[in-house]
Amino acid sequence: IVGIAWAAPLTTIKVGDGVVHSPGNVIGVCDGLKRAQAQGARVFSMAFGMLYTSDLLQDCIREVWNRPPEVLMIAAAGTTVSWVVFPASMGQEVIAASQVEIVATGPGYKMFPLTQVAYSQKVDFVIPDSTNDTPTTGLWSPEIASLGGSSSATAHLAGMFAVLWSKYPNESRAQIYARMRASSSLKGIADQGGL
Repeated sequence: IVGIAWAAPLTTIKVGDGVVHSPGNVIGVCDGLKRAQAQGARVFSMAFGMLYTSDLLQDCIREVWNRPPEVLMIAAAGTTVSWVVFPASMGQEVIAASQVEIVATGPGYKMFPLTQVAYSQKVDFVIPDSTNDTPTTGLWSPEIASLGGSSSATAHLAGMFAVLWSKYPNESRAQIYARMRASSSLKGIADQGGL
């Protein structure tokens, strides 16, 4: 997010120890969402997913969604599975993000999904990545590493939403979402049978 919305205030709240959260981590996620909103965060990057729906987390997300200030929650749609994972699968409360790899093909390019999730009707935005190497600090070491996939797309999309909302701070989340949709292109995805 910092690389895209470099002037935006950033709050980081660690809510678990991995990208697929266990039932024990759900309370930490709920606490983190509520704490971030209380600190004034308006765009949440939830670069994690669960293989099952958690009623507790779903209720928590809806609670945060329904109380002021308005927030946008972006979640990873999943990279190693063939369906949109929870909480990205929730619907209106959560924006589902996925990623495709872009490969040059002579004078043009072709998009390759990292999984079929990228072409799901339940995915709101697909972020292209021509290198699949978003820099990050290593999970198990302080070395710089690289990653791609829906978790990476989630952070990129959250950064874009943060930039957009900072330009139009008085607009509602529905207006910001509509602006992002209006400025997005379905070219490439539509050509390959998605959306």
